[in-house]
Amino acid sequence: MMKPVWISVICGSNKFTETFTDDPVNWVKWVIVLIVFIAGFFIAFKVEKLFAPILESRERKKQIALERGNVIEAKLLTSSRRSYRKEGVDEWWGKYEYTVDGKTKIYHATFYHISPPHVLRLYYVNNPKKLFSMEEYHYELGKGLLLFPIRFLPFILGGLTLFLIGAEMGGV
Repeated sequence: MMKPVWISVICGSNKFTETFTDDPVNWVKWVIVLIVFIAGFFIAFKVEKLFAPILESRERKKQIALERGNVIEAKLLTSSRRSYRKEGVDEWWGKYEYTVDGKTKIYHATFYHISPPHVLRLYYVNNPKKLFSMEEYHYELGKGLLLFPIRFLPFILGGLTLFLIGAEMGGV
């Protein structure tokens, strides 16, 4: 069967029809998949912006705290060490004392490969109850787990759309 002239004009070659078939309805399905895929980038951008306070780096939070003068010095009270001989890792814990608004409080910190410093600088952005330090170990798997689906959202939405509307691949 000879294909219509307009298909040859639109396609330019047989590669297009080999890949996407010569059915115009299927082309519309692929255009919809492409639109959803592109829209996925805009949605991912908005969602990432929504979660920006959670995903913000500690270095940026430190800069904000320094600009606002929200820095507290904590003094080491006690420290303890645990050595993992098989891995060759030394894990240290430090118990620190600091004063905020005339009240003395305790801060616990974990260090790997280094002993706790005698003075630890603690930072906060707005709330002195949400302190953090730059010297201690930070386990941030949660940020990666949150960021992973956000970054892959366009591909997830495009694949889901492809599956739901049933667009066909001609060469497959």
